[in-house]
Amino acid sequence: MAWPQDAYVGQKVVCVRFNQCWCGCDSNALKINEVYTIKEIVVQDNIVGFLVKEVEISPNHIAFFSHWFRPVVSRPTSISIFTAMLGPRQKETIDG
Repeated sequence: MAWPQDAYVGQKVVCVRFNQCWCGCDSNALKINEVYTIKEIVVQDNIVGFLVKEVEISPNHIAFFSHWFRPVVSRPTSISIFTAMLGPRQKETIDG
């Protein structure tokens, strides 16, 4: 997957970095490790940016830099590690 070229509207992304925007948007607009949904992808001067559904921005703001995000990777949930811990234990022998 080539990031951000493979990004798409509706995709869930997580914020991994946030610096003050060049346009002076609210420095509390994004929160590190929070999940956002891409609302629009903006390309200007070969720079890719995202607008996200969860954050309203001022009209003079262009977009958040795409490198501030990474795609959310969903992993299947498994409780097998916990059920294995509850199962019978093997006796350990210690040579002494």
